[in-house]
Amino acid sequence: MDPRIAFKRLAETNGKLPIEPWEPTLLKVMPEECANCLLGPNPLVDEESIQQHLDQCAEMVFQCHLSTIAGKPRCCYQFFEQQISLVARLAKQYGWYVYEGIGTRNV
Repeated sequence: MDPRIAFKRLAETNGKLPIEPWEPTLLKVMPEECANCLLGPNPLVDEESIQQHLDQCAEMVFQCHLSTIAGKPRCCYQFFEQQISLVARLAKQYGWYVYEGIGTRNV
């Protein structure tokens, strides 16, 4: 938002903030590596496909395929632990993450 607009809104509300305070969102990470993790010893796809996925996720996070299937998206455990992206590095460095499973036997 343009700072001039923000200051105008602040003046219009007599110095009271018109919005709720911002709270950071924690990155949800799988608590352990799944059996067929793309970054583990038994990936489901070939090395070229893995590299394509990683290239696409260079500035964000790679979601675990099990969590995606379960409808509860979580960052891949190995992707996070290896800090492959800037998002993963920052979340790890500042503690903006939580290990959270998806409620299945796998994790």
